[in-house]
This record gives sequence, C-alpha cells and structure tokens, in this order.
Amino acid sequence: MPTPIRRGAFHGAAAMKRAVGVLARIAAIVTPSCGGGADATNSSVRIAGLRAVDASSCEFRVTGSPVDTPRFDFVVADGYRAGLLVQNGSADDVEFDAADVTIRDGRSILVETMLARDAGEGGRGAVVPSGGTTAIGVDVIPPAIAAGFFRLFTRTLQDGGFPRPRRLQVRVVLRREDRPAIRTEPYDFDVDVCLGCLVVFPDGSDAPELDGEDCCAGATAPSACLPGQDADVDCRACRETFPELCNHGVRACR
Repeated sequence: MPTPIRRGAFHGAAAMKRAVGVLARIAAIVTPSCGGGADATNSSVRIAGLRAVDASSCEFRVTGSPVDTPRFDFVVADGYRAGLLVQNGSADDVEFDAADVTIRDGRSILVETMLARDAGEGGRGAVVPSGGTTAIGVDVIPPAIAAGFFRLFTRTLQDGGFPRPRRLQVRVVLRREDRPAIRTEPYDFDVDVCLGCLVVFPDGSDAPELDGEDCCAGATAPSACLPGQDADVDCRACRETFPELCNHGVRACR
C-alpha cells in the first residue's frame, strides 16, 4: 500500500508550519517578478510538461501520465503539488534547489519562492542529468496560499450556494542558487481549484437501509498519494467533513 505524500487539514498550525518550511517569501505585487539579473536563463534546460504522481510509489516519474489541466478539490486537498517534466539538453548535469512560482487570480498576483522538497543525499536538490529528463515535484500552490481560496469556497457553501470552480494561472521557473546561477525559461499552465467538483459516488456507496441518496455504505475510501489532486474523490473520503457535498446533505450515517 503506497504511503500518502500528504493528507489532512489545510488550515491550522500544522499546515502553516509545513508551508513556512517550503516558502522563502510570499508577496502580493502588481507585476510578476522573474528574479535578479545575476541569474542566467539556460535555454538548454526546460520544463517540458506536467506528470501525474505514480500511484504505486507515490513519486513523480518521467513515465507518469501527462496532466493537461491540473485540478484539485479542497474537500480533501490542502494545495497542489505539480510534477514538472524537466529536460536537460546541456553537456552538464544541472541541479535545482528552488522554484519561483507566480499565481494569478484575476487582478491578484502572488509570488513565492519555494525550496525544492525532493532533496537527495547530502542535501542536494533535484538533479537533471546531461541529456536526460527528470520529474521534479514542486508545491506550486502550498497550504498557506490555498487557505485563502478555501475560505472563499466555504463562505459560499455556508451561505447556501454552490462554490464555482476557479481557474488559476501559474508560472514556474526552476533555479539554482549556487554560482553560476541557472534559471529555466518560465513555464505557464492553469490549475482548476474547487470545493466538491471532483466528488463521485461509486456503486455500493449508497446505504439501502436509509431513505434517499447518501454515501453511508462502506467503511473508508481507497487511499491516494495526493488526495483530491488530478483524480476523482470518493465520497466516503469527505462524507463527514463536507456532508453537503459528499453525502447528499446527510449529517450522520445511522
């Protein structure tokens, strides 16, 4: 059984502590920032696409399924971790230790610098071998940022409405701090965030002994490496925390 990369609440002290560990800075600005002029953009090393997490190992791999439009659902997710497919056409191995991420939501632009979480032995960052390709996991929407969108969704739900999905524009630049500094060209993609839009009701989840529709049958939902990310959400994973969306409004399965 694969070990989940993360699961749990997206608010509270624990999530904020994790976010502080990967964020070097968070700032709201009017125009995007690409960093200092000392960094050299290397056109031979580029982000070529996105990959889904491997369900058997809970790791991002080059052989993973392509992800066209990333999506995550707040009913079980606390942010979005992207699997960046990075190609190195240069004559040398390249190591990245950080990622600059810009998030656009209408007129709002949030910029953060995140330290790479996939550090290897000796504290090394993510290495892309010469002439090779590597999949690198980067928290492009960490809990500290996602919490603001979550509050907007839950406020709508509390007011009796259904939260509409939002599409965020994301720009990622991988970089290396050590000299000579290296940056990739920016890579742009959209991320759809929502509350309840990925919930499904599998066969056998409705309890026949209860009147009306519900999600009260079955003990637990199958485990997932990145719950609520780029895949359907089994209603049994959120029927207690969000009964309005995951249990047809049934507050208690009895």
